[in-house]
Amino acid sequence: MNSYFEVFLRFIVIFPTLHLVTSLMGKRSIGELPVIDFIAAITSGNLVGADLADPAVPHGPTLMIVLILGLTQYGFTWLRRKNDRVRNLSTLTPTVVIAKGQFLTHSLARHSLYR
Repeated sequence: MNSYFEVFLRFIVIFPTLHLVTSLMGKRSIGELPVIDFIAAITSGNLVGADLADPAVPHGPTLMIVLILGLTQYGFTWLRRKNDRVRNLSTLTPTVVIAKGQFLTHSLARHSLYR
């Protein structure tokens, strides 16, 4: 029963921290996320999940890593806004696969594993 209480306390501490860090990262729909933002979201979810599920995982390092991850992502976003070269290198361009109701097979072929 003691471990359940510890997990509950961990949640009380880590969830608001994760919410704050995620809110500072900014609001975007999942389709508009740059790769670095997607990686930050997946990584922070993995870290928090491990921290909440296993009382043997030290709580302090998890908080520190979530904060460092959020600050790194925030800094990278700032750099991306200020520098066109960084923005172009870090943003994947979408591939149009349907135009005017037609499949663009040449676009699909460029990204296919079976060329």
